[in-house]
Amino acid sequence: MTRKSLTISCASVAWLVINTTPFRALALVLVLVPFMASCSKPAPAEEPVRSVKLSTVGIESMTSGSEFAGEVRARVESRLGFRVAGKLVRRQVEIGQRVRPGQVIAQLDPLDFKLAIEAMRAQLLACVNDNWNESVKVLRLEVDQSKARALGVTSHAIAQASNTILSGTKVGQYRDGDKLIDIVLRQPLDERGSLTDVANAYLPPSSGRAIPMTQLIKPSLTWEPGVLWREKRDYAITVQGDIVEGMHGATVSAELLPALKALEAKWVQAGPGGYRIEVAGAVEESSKGVSSIATGFPIMLFITFTLLMLQLHSFSRAVLAFLTGFMGIAGVALALLVFDRPFGFVALLGVIALMGMIQRNSVILIDQIEQDRAAGIHPWDAIVESTVRRLRPIVLTAAAAVLAMIPLSRSVFWGPMAVAIMGGLIVATALTLLALPAMYAAWYRVQRAGTPAG
Repeated sequence: MTRKSLTISCASVAWLVINTTPFRALALVLVLVPFMASCSKPAPAEEPVRSVKLSTVGIESMTSGSEFAGEVRARVESRLGFRVAGKLVRRQVEIGQRVRPGQVIAQLDPLDFKLAIEAMRAQLLACVNDNWNESVKVLRLEVDQSKARALGVTSHAIAQASNTILSGTKVGQYRDGDKLIDIVLRQPLDERGSLTDVANAYLPPSSGRAIPMTQLIKPSLTWEPGVLWREKRDYAITVQGDIVEGMHGATVSAELLPALKALEAKWVQAGPGGYRIEVAGAVEESSKGVSSIATGFPIMLFITFTLLMLQLHSFSRAVLAFLTGFMGIAGVALALLVFDRPFGFVALLGVIALMGMIQRNSVILIDQIEQDRAAGIHPWDAIVESTVRRLRPIVLTAAAAVLAMIPLSRSVFWGPMAVAIMGGLIVATALTLLALPAMYAAWYRVQRAGTPAG
């Protein structure tokens, strides 16, 4: 029954109710109420075709040698109502066909994925350049040494004559007041503007008879680097590029290093050795800073433990305070991951400073426990009351340090250090107040008052 026929039937029922007696009308109303209620409901429309949102197939890894399935799957159950841009290898469903979640819709060309990888690698770096700049034109003279020796002409004489023709030779000075002006002997411009002019010049040999240079040299015009840079006494080309927004130098270097090592291996196999690729920039400077810190790290730990011994007057208490210094590592890792900051040299400085902050809180808490025990309080009660009493000072000092690092967290250079200190100090403060009393009680085998020993 269509909607039009339903509307006509409802009007007919209303006419019958009006033109009958009251009792019959009441009976008709009671019988036909469900039917009239169904008339008020619209007819169910056909299920519309829902369009599935177009999803970009992400690349899971950008390292070399990655493989991708190249499949497009449905996200929700619906009729097929979207288009896939790109080259399709095979289509699994027809247009308008209902698809289920997870069903394969189409398979893409693997070449498109390879091109996408190359495009994303190219986006890692912008404005890639090197420090050797453009090549310059060079006049190269190939000397026939056998003829030169036979005519008594040396290579130095040829070089001096060529320099006189092209650049000129200083033959004297002219004084103009308090200034000395060099007098340079050089060929006119129209006699030194081409290679043939240089080759047609004459050389004065030791015999006294002029010899044309064409008999001894073969001039040629070539290209070579204008500046040759050295690194550690070896010729070096520095290739550098700007990092796109949202990427870190260490991350880009780690992605490019496998491809660079493969290129270096090809160089070694193709020809003579001596060519190598070294990572420089921020990664190199960070490694230098870490190595310098690692050299003095044992001395720092020894001095720190000695100061704890002098403060707490006990080896066991000094060990407890020393061990709490490493409780902030979990917070440091979590904060760096959340804020997407690299763990480099500056972040390492923050971790070292964080160890001192944590051990300071531990010294305060342990010293308060020892004072309460010296006052005659039961060891269990001394641990609990000292923790409660020192809770506010420790939390307030930690909160002040965390809030003070917020402005530095926005800095590009000092940001990793600030984030490391903030995350590590928050976690370490909670662990110090919870774990250190338990460690103290376990170390000294402290039991609750009234509990029999055993």
